[in-house]
Amino acid sequence: MRFALLFLLLTSWAAACNVPVFRYALERWEPDPFQLIIFHREPIPNDLQRTLKDLEPLVDAPDARPNLKTLFINVSDAIPALYSDLYSRQKNLALPSFALCTPEWVKGDAPMESGAFDANVLTRLIDSPRRKEIANHTLKGTAITWVVLETEDAAANDALVEKLSKESQRLAQLPLIPAKLEKDGVNLLSSLPVEVSFATVRFRADDPSESLLVKMLTDGNPVKEPTLFPIFGRGRALAAMPANTVSAELLEETARFLCGACSCQVKAQNPGFDLLFHTHWQKIFGDDEVPMPEKRIQEPPQPIYIPIPKGKKP
Repeated sequence: MRFALLFLLLTSWAAACNVPVFRYALERWEPDPFQLIIFHREPIPNDLQRTLKDLEPLVDAPDARPNLKTLFINVSDAIPALYSDLYSRQKNLALPSFALCTPEWVKGDAPMESGAFDANVLTRLIDSPRRKEIANHTLKGTAITWVVLETEDAAANDALVEKLSKESQRLAQLPLIPAKLEKDGVNLLSSLPVEVSFATVRFRADDPSESLLVKMLTDGNPVKEPTLFPIFGRGRALAAMPANTVSAELLEETARFLCGACSCQVKAQNPGFDLLFHTHWQKIFGDDEVPMPEKRIQEPPQPIYIPIPKGKKP
Protein backbone atom coordinates (compact mmCIF):
# COMPACT_ATOMS: atom_id res chain seq x y z
CA MET A 1 0.00 0.00 0.00
CA ARG A 2 1.53 3.25 -1.15
CA PHE A 3 1.81 6.30 1.11
CA ALA A 4 1.86 9.86 -0.24
CA LEU A 5 0.86 13.33 0.93
CA LEU A 6 -2.23 14.87 -0.58
CA PHE A 7 -2.35 18.60 0.15
CA LEU A 8 -5.94 19.77 0.22
CA LEU A 9 -6.20 23.53 -0.25
CA LEU A 10 -9.46 25.05 0.96
CA THR A 11 -9.39 28.42 -0.75
CA SER A 12 -11.72 31.35 -1.11
CA TRP A 13 -13.20 30.28 -4.42
CA ALA A 14 -15.71 28.04 -2.61
CA ALA A 15 -18.54 29.42 -0.50
CA ALA A 16 -18.24 28.38 3.13
CA CYS A 17 -20.77 27.26 5.69
CA ASN A 18 -20.39 26.66 9.41
CA VAL A 19 -21.48 23.02 9.29
CA PRO A 20 -18.66 20.57 10.08
CA VAL A 21 -17.59 18.40 7.16
CA PHE A 22 -18.65 15.16 8.89
CA ARG A 23 -22.16 16.53 9.52
CA TYR A 24 -22.54 18.15 6.10
CA ALA A 25 -21.60 14.82 4.50
CA LEU A 26 -24.08 12.88 6.65
CA GLU A 27 -27.01 15.20 5.99
CA ARG A 28 -26.42 16.06 2.35
CA TRP A 29 -24.07 13.76 0.43
CA GLU A 30 -25.76 10.78 -1.22
CA PRO A 31 -23.25 7.90 -1.43
CA ASP A 32 -22.04 6.99 -4.91
CA PRO A 33 -23.72 3.81 -6.20
CA PHE A 34 -21.90 0.57 -6.78
CA GLN A 35 -23.04 -1.33 -9.87
CA LEU A 36 -24.27 -4.91 -9.70
CA ILE A 37 -24.33 -6.52 -13.14
CA ILE A 38 -26.25 -9.79 -13.32
CA PHE A 39 -25.69 -12.03 -16.34
CA HIS A 40 -28.48 -14.52 -17.07
CA ARG A 41 -30.09 -16.63 -19.77
CA GLU A 42 -33.19 -17.91 -18.05
CA PRO A 43 -35.53 -15.36 -16.38
CA ILE A 44 -34.47 -14.23 -12.92
CA PRO A 45 -36.86 -15.68 -10.30
CA ASN A 46 -39.63 -13.22 -9.50
CA ASP A 47 -38.91 -13.10 -5.78
CA LEU A 48 -35.26 -12.23 -6.40
CA GLN A 49 -36.26 -9.59 -8.94
CA ARG A 50 -38.62 -8.02 -6.38
CA THR A 51 -35.90 -8.04 -3.75
CA LEU A 52 -33.48 -6.29 -6.07
CA LYS A 53 -36.12 -3.74 -7.08
CA ASP A 54 -36.87 -3.01 -3.42
CA LEU A 55 -33.19 -2.29 -2.86
CA GLU A 56 -32.88 0.35 -5.57
CA PRO A 57 -31.60 3.62 -4.06
CA LEU A 58 -34.22 6.34 -3.64
CA VAL A 59 -33.85 9.85 -2.24
CA ASP A 60 -35.79 10.11 1.04
CA ALA A 61 -36.52 6.35 1.00
CA PRO A 62 -38.62 5.29 4.03
CA ASP A 63 -36.41 2.29 4.69
CA ALA A 64 -32.81 1.11 4.44
CA ARG A 65 -31.44 1.12 0.91
CA PRO A 66 -27.94 0.18 -0.24
CA ASN A 67 -26.07 2.47 -2.63
CA LEU A 68 -26.40 -0.19 -5.32
CA LYS A 69 -27.71 -0.06 -8.89
CA THR A 70 -28.61 -3.33 -10.62
CA LEU A 71 -28.28 -4.08 -14.33
CA PHE A 72 -29.60 -7.30 -15.87
CA ILE A 73 -27.88 -8.57 -19.03
CA ASN A 74 -29.38 -11.49 -20.96
CA VAL A 75 -26.43 -13.32 -22.50
CA SER A 76 -28.70 -14.76 -25.20
CA ASP A 77 -28.65 -11.27 -26.70
CA ALA A 78 -25.67 -9.21 -27.76
CA ILE A 79 -23.56 -8.26 -24.71
CA PRO A 80 -23.15 -4.46 -24.51
CA ALA A 81 -19.56 -3.55 -25.38
CA LEU A 82 -19.08 -1.85 -22.02
CA TYR A 83 -19.64 -5.14 -20.19
CA SER A 84 -18.24 -7.68 -22.66
CA ASP A 85 -14.94 -7.98 -20.79
CA LEU A 86 -16.76 -8.60 -17.51
CA TYR A 87 -18.75 -11.43 -19.04
CA SER A 88 -15.73 -12.99 -20.75
CA ARG A 89 -14.10 -13.29 -17.31
CA GLN A 90 -16.91 -15.55 -16.06
CA LYS A 91 -18.12 -17.57 -19.06
CA ASN A 92 -17.45 -20.78 -17.17
CA LEU A 93 -19.69 -19.82 -14.27
CA ALA A 94 -23.21 -21.16 -13.87
CA LEU A 95 -25.87 -18.57 -14.62
CA PRO A 96 -27.08 -16.32 -13.21
CA SER A 97 -23.70 -14.82 -12.34
CA PHE A 98 -22.73 -11.38 -11.14
CA ALA A 99 -20.03 -8.76 -11.22
CA LEU A 100 -19.91 -6.07 -8.52
CA CYS A 101 -18.21 -2.90 -9.72
CA THR A 102 -17.13 0.18 -7.79
CA PRO A 103 -18.52 3.64 -8.51
CA GLU A 104 -15.18 4.43 -10.21
CA TRP A 105 -15.23 1.32 -12.44
CA VAL A 106 -14.41 1.79 -16.13
CA LYS A 107 -14.29 -0.68 -19.00
CA GLY A 108 -11.29 -2.98 -18.70
CA ASP A 109 -11.12 -2.88 -14.90
CA ALA A 110 -11.68 -6.08 -12.98
CA PRO A 111 -14.84 -6.25 -10.87
CA MET A 112 -14.54 -5.95 -7.12
CA GLU A 113 -16.15 -9.36 -6.82
CA SER A 114 -17.85 -11.86 -9.13
CA GLY A 115 -19.30 -15.36 -9.11
CA ALA A 116 -22.53 -17.33 -9.16
CA PHE A 117 -25.48 -15.26 -7.96
CA ASP A 118 -28.33 -15.95 -5.57
CA ALA A 119 -30.14 -14.29 -2.67
CA ASN A 120 -27.48 -15.39 -0.15
CA VAL A 121 -24.77 -13.70 -2.22
CA LEU A 122 -26.83 -10.52 -2.34
CA THR A 123 -27.17 -10.46 1.45
CA ARG A 124 -23.41 -10.82 1.89
CA LEU A 125 -22.63 -8.10 -0.65
CA ILE A 126 -24.80 -5.35 0.76
CA ASP A 127 -24.09 -5.77 4.48
CA SER A 128 -21.77 -7.23 7.11
CA PRO A 129 -21.32 -7.06 10.90
CA ARG A 130 -18.60 -4.38 10.85
CA ARG A 131 -20.49 -2.23 8.35
CA LYS A 132 -23.51 -2.36 10.67
CA GLU A 133 -21.27 -1.34 13.58
CA ILE A 134 -19.81 1.61 11.67
CA ALA A 135 -23.25 2.80 10.57
CA ASN A 136 -24.63 2.57 14.12
CA HIS A 137 -21.85 4.84 15.39
CA THR A 138 -22.55 7.38 12.65
CA LEU A 139 -26.32 7.37 13.18
CA LYS A 140 -25.73 8.23 16.85
CA GLY A 141 -23.80 11.34 15.84
CA THR A 142 -20.21 10.06 16.04
CA ALA A 143 -18.03 12.44 14.06
CA ILE A 144 -15.31 10.01 12.95
CA THR A 145 -15.12 6.24 13.17
CA TRP A 146 -11.55 4.97 13.13
CA VAL A 147 -11.62 1.69 11.22
CA VAL A 148 -8.50 -0.38 11.86
CA LEU A 149 -7.59 -3.24 9.54
CA GLU A 150 -5.43 -5.55 11.62
CA THR A 151 -2.73 -8.03 10.65
CA GLU A 152 -1.24 -11.05 12.44
CA ASP A 153 1.01 -8.68 14.41
CA ALA A 154 -1.06 -8.35 17.58
CA ALA A 155 1.41 -5.94 19.22
CA ALA A 156 1.31 -3.58 16.23
CA ASN A 157 -2.50 -3.77 16.15
CA ASP A 158 -2.78 -2.90 19.83
CA ALA A 159 -0.23 -0.09 19.55
CA LEU A 160 -2.25 1.62 16.81
CA VAL A 161 -5.53 1.25 18.70
CA GLU A 162 -3.92 2.56 21.89
CA LYS A 163 -2.63 5.60 20.00
CA LEU A 164 -6.11 6.23 18.59
CA SER A 165 -7.64 6.00 22.07
CA LYS A 166 -5.14 8.40 23.58
CA GLU A 167 -5.36 10.94 20.78
CA SER A 168 -9.15 10.74 20.56
CA GLN A 169 -9.40 11.75 24.21
CA ARG A 170 -7.10 14.70 23.57
CA LEU A 171 -8.84 15.78 20.36
CA ALA A 172 -12.27 15.63 21.98
CA GLN A 173 -11.17 18.50 24.25
CA LEU A 174 -10.17 20.81 21.39
CA PRO A 175 -12.55 23.50 20.05
CA LEU A 176 -12.75 22.03 16.55
CA ILE A 177 -16.49 22.50 15.95
CA PRO A 178 -17.61 25.89 14.57
CA ALA A 179 -19.44 27.97 17.18
CA LYS A 180 -23.17 28.73 17.40
CA LEU A 181 -24.48 25.72 15.52
CA GLU A 182 -28.12 24.78 15.89
CA LYS A 183 -30.79 23.03 13.87
CA ASP A 184 -32.32 25.68 11.61
CA GLY A 185 -33.26 23.84 8.43
CA VAL A 186 -30.58 25.71 6.51
CA ASN A 187 -27.29 24.83 8.19
CA LEU A 188 -28.10 21.85 10.40
CA LEU A 189 -30.97 19.70 9.14
CA SER A 190 -31.22 17.17 11.99
CA SER A 191 -31.17 17.19 15.78
CA LEU A 192 -28.21 14.84 16.22
CA PRO A 193 -25.58 16.15 18.63
CA VAL A 194 -22.73 18.02 16.95
CA GLU A 195 -19.58 17.25 18.87
CA VAL A 196 -16.03 16.07 18.47
CA SER A 197 -16.57 12.37 19.07
CA PHE A 198 -14.82 9.21 17.93
CA ALA A 199 -15.35 5.45 17.83
CA THR A 200 -12.99 2.64 16.90
CA VAL A 201 -13.92 -0.46 14.91
CA ARG A 202 -11.16 -3.04 14.55
CA PHE A 203 -11.06 -6.37 12.71
CA ARG A 204 -8.61 -8.63 10.95
CA ALA A 205 -7.96 -8.08 7.25
CA ASP A 206 -8.42 -11.84 6.74
CA ASP A 207 -11.85 -11.94 8.45
CA PRO A 208 -13.99 -13.93 5.96
CA SER A 209 -17.19 -12.16 7.01
CA GLU A 210 -15.63 -8.81 6.02
CA SER A 211 -13.86 -9.82 2.80
CA LEU A 212 -15.80 -7.35 0.66
CA LEU A 213 -15.33 -4.46 3.10
CA VAL A 214 -11.59 -5.16 3.10
CA LYS A 215 -11.53 -5.13 -0.72
CA MET A 216 -13.42 -1.84 -0.79
CA LEU A 217 -10.99 -0.25 1.63
CA THR A 218 -7.78 -1.55 0.06
CA ASP A 219 -8.59 -1.98 -3.65
CA GLY A 220 -7.61 -5.59 -3.10
CA ASN A 221 -4.03 -4.69 -2.16
CA PRO A 222 -2.37 -6.77 0.59
CA VAL A 223 -2.45 -5.35 4.11
CA LYS A 224 1.17 -5.52 5.26
CA GLU A 225 0.72 -3.58 8.49
CA PRO A 226 -2.23 -2.35 10.56
CA THR A 227 -3.97 0.35 8.57
CA LEU A 228 -6.32 3.12 9.65
CA PHE A 229 -9.31 4.38 7.65
CA PRO A 230 -11.23 7.39 9.03
CA ILE A 231 -14.92 6.91 8.14
CA PHE A 232 -17.46 9.75 8.14
CA GLY A 233 -20.75 10.79 6.54
CA ARG A 234 -22.77 8.08 4.84
CA GLY A 235 -20.01 5.50 4.82
CA ARG A 236 -17.24 7.56 3.23
CA ALA A 237 -13.60 6.67 3.87
CA LEU A 238 -11.16 9.57 3.90
CA ALA A 239 -7.93 7.71 3.06
CA ALA A 240 -5.73 4.74 3.95
CA MET A 241 -3.22 5.48 6.70
CA PRO A 242 -0.66 2.70 7.36
CA ALA A 243 0.37 2.47 11.02
CA ASN A 244 3.89 3.73 10.40
CA THR A 245 2.45 7.04 9.12
CA VAL A 246 -0.12 7.60 11.88
CA SER A 247 1.10 10.36 14.18
CA ALA A 248 -0.57 12.69 16.64
CA GLU A 249 -0.14 15.48 14.08
CA LEU A 250 -1.83 13.50 11.30
CA LEU A 251 -4.76 12.54 13.52
CA GLU A 252 -5.23 16.14 14.61
CA GLU A 253 -5.14 17.43 11.03
CA THR A 254 -7.66 14.78 10.06
CA ALA A 255 -9.95 15.75 12.94
CA ARG A 256 -9.56 19.47 12.18
CA PHE A 257 -10.58 18.86 8.58
CA LEU A 258 -13.57 16.59 9.27
CA CYS A 259 -14.81 18.58 12.31
CA GLY A 260 -14.10 21.98 10.78
CA ALA A 261 -16.39 24.15 8.66
CA CYS A 262 -17.29 22.67 5.29
CA SER A 263 -15.58 25.06 2.87
CA CYS A 264 -16.32 23.04 -0.27
CA GLN A 265 -19.88 21.79 -0.48
CA VAL A 266 -19.29 19.74 -3.66
CA LYS A 267 -18.68 16.13 -2.65
CA ALA A 268 -16.51 15.28 -5.67
CA GLN A 269 -14.07 18.05 -4.75
CA ASN A 270 -13.43 16.57 -1.30
CA PRO A 271 -11.05 13.68 -0.58
CA GLY A 272 -12.45 10.24 0.09
CA PHE A 273 -14.29 7.30 -1.46
CA ASP A 274 -17.66 5.75 -0.72
CA LEU A 275 -18.25 2.25 0.61
CA LEU A 276 -21.27 0.01 0.04
CA PHE A 277 -23.69 0.23 2.98
CA HIS A 278 -27.24 -1.00 3.47
CA THR A 279 -28.36 1.70 5.90
CA HIS A 280 -31.36 3.96 6.43
CA TRP A 281 -29.39 7.21 6.58
CA GLN A 282 -32.58 9.32 6.40
CA LYS A 283 -33.59 8.20 9.90
CA ILE A 284 -31.33 10.94 11.31
CA PHE A 285 -34.07 13.40 10.37
CA GLY A 286 -36.72 11.64 12.48
CA ASP A 287 -40.25 12.53 11.47
CA ASP A 288 -39.27 15.94 10.16
CA GLU A 289 -39.60 16.80 6.51
CA VAL A 290 -36.10 17.55 5.31
CA PRO A 291 -36.00 21.15 4.04
CA MET A 292 -34.12 22.08 0.91
CA PRO A 293 -30.84 23.63 2.04
CA GLU A 294 -30.43 27.24 1.06
CA LYS A 295 -27.20 28.57 -0.29
CA ARG A 296 -25.27 30.28 2.48
CA ILE A 297 -22.51 32.68 1.49
CA GLN A 298 -20.20 33.71 4.29
CA GLU A 299 -16.75 35.09 4.67
CA PRO A 300 -14.23 32.78 2.94
CA PRO A 301 -11.96 30.86 5.29
CA GLN A 302 -8.23 31.14 5.42
CA PRO A 303 -6.45 28.42 3.41
CA ILE A 304 -5.80 25.22 5.34
CA TYR A 305 -3.23 22.68 4.21
CA ILE A 306 -4.05 19.17 5.34
CA PRO A 307 -1.70 16.21 4.77
CA ILE A 308 -3.74 13.10 4.08
CA PRO A 309 -2.21 9.74 3.14
CA LYS A 310 -3.40 8.55 -0.26
CA GLY A 311 -4.85 5.09 -0.22
CA LYS A 312 -6.99 4.92 -3.34
CA LYS A 313 -6.17 5.41 -6.96
CA PRO A 314 -7.72 8.58 -8.47
